[in-house]
Amino acid sequence: MLTPLEMSDPLDPAHMASNNVLEDEIAAAAVAAGADPVAAARRMGLELKLRCLEGAVAGGELTLRDYCNMVAERAARDRVLALWLMRGGRAAEAKRVARRVRLMEDELAGVPEEERG
Repeated sequence: MLTPLEMSDPLDPAHMASNNVLEDEIAAAAVAAGADPVAAARRMGLELKLRCLEGAVAGGELTLRDYCNMVAERAARDRVLALWLMRGGRAAEAKRVARRVRLMEDELAGVPEEERG
C-alpha cells in the first residue's frame, strides 16, 4: 500500500534509496537550478541524501546486501507508484518514477547475485 506522502509527492527525495537514482536526480536538478531557487534547494537536498547514503555505506552501517535489499524494495514500491500515478492521470510524474525503477534495476543487475544475498 502506498503512503500518503508517496501519493501526494512522488518525487520527494524521501522516496529515493539508490545511489544511481540520486545521482540522476541531482544532474536533472542542477540543470534546472540555474535560475530556479526551488530547484537549487532540491538539488541540495538530493546531495545531502546522497552523502548520507555514502556515509552509511562507508561507515559500515549499510552492507552491500542491505543496500541491495533496500533498493529492490524501493523499486517494487516505485513500480506500484508509477502505475497508480498513470491511472490517476499524472503521466509526467509516472514517467519520472518509472525512470527511477529502470535505474534501480540496472544498478542491481550490476551487482553479482552472490553479493546481493
